[in-house]
Amino acid sequence: MTTAPANWFDAEHNCQAMGYQGHLTSIASAFERAELNAIAQFFSRNDSTNYNNNCADLWIGLSDVHLNGSYEWSDGTPYSPAAANWAPGYPRPDTGKNEYCVQSDLVTPPSQWRNVNCLYSNCYMCEATPITNTCPPAPTGSTGWHQNPANGLCYLVNLQPLAWGYSERECTNYHGNDGTPAHLVSILSADENAYVLSLAQTSLLTTSSPECDFRNGWIWLGLNNTNMWTDGNPVNYTNTVGATTGCVEMVTGNCRDDVTGGTVRAGRWSYQNCATNSLPYICKIPAPISTSPPNTGTPPSGVPASGTSPTISVTGTTPTGPAASSSSTPAVPSSTLIASSTTGGP
Repeated sequence: MTTAPANWFDAEHNCQAMGYQGHLTSIASAFERAELNAIAQFFSRNDSTNYNNNCADLWIGLSDVHLNGSYEWSDGTPYSPAAANWAPGYPRPDTGKNEYCVQSDLVTPPSQWRNVNCLYSNCYMCEATPITNTCPPAPTGSTGWHQNPANGLCYLVNLQPLAWGYSERECTNYHGNDGTPAHLVSILSADENAYVLSLAQTSLLTTSSPECDFRNGWIWLGLNNTNMWTDGNPVNYTNTVGATTGCVEMVTGNCRDDVTGGTVRAGRWSYQNCATNSLPYICKIPAPISTSPPNTGTPPSGVPASGTSPTISVTGTTPTGPAASSSSTPAVPSSTLIASSTTGGP
């Protein structure tokens, strides 16, 4: 579950970042509307981290951001006016308020749709279809690729210390089955941070080390002095302590900080010199950053073209800290609705 408020574009982008061909949910029948409403209300009542313990409205994947007045689902499902459930007086014509995105009312009356400003913060629900994502064969001399059960993506631990730039170059030599190149690992959520930490700890065996040297206590991540991971994902989750100049590493044990002399807890990030320090590293084959269905017109003025928050909505876990233990989450069943509970709204 994620509890960060999201506008429609960020919510859609978050759903895509799941790696299971995810999108904001589409609704094709009264049964689906009732099912979505029941699931959302359950999570709204039972999510103790929900700011108001309430979710009044829910983003769905319907919008006319591509062509004003022409509604389409973000997953490409054909829009059927006969299956729509608009509230009286909706959809409203655009009056310059950017009311291009559709929310479903969860309270009174339930399940009715309204087109509202896309930049409102609402709860949202993702719908995903699992894809076969078998990891590539293990490179010679490596421990092999590891598939994260929460997002289906593939990770490779490389124990040969390299400078940051060389590590990134080595990662790009690997490719997924669809040709997607690997990069130094990007970390898009606390759950993924915990998973990467568990991989590193298993390989580097530093979980009980009171002090760690650069060869076995730290790993490179795919981030330097930018707001973009090397695989193209924007940075919206961080776990950084200390300086903010250089290339980013993760501490894999409870290690002494050579600068401050203090202890940096496992799972936290810090910055080091990109060229003079050589560290082990983890490569990751990212999910392709997909796009919405093809445009049928010019997006209305003032509407952003895509989301900016890559936080992954992970089923069945609520992170409690940077080094929360990684639990094996079953693969998402076919056409599964995944509630992502956020708060706010119009």
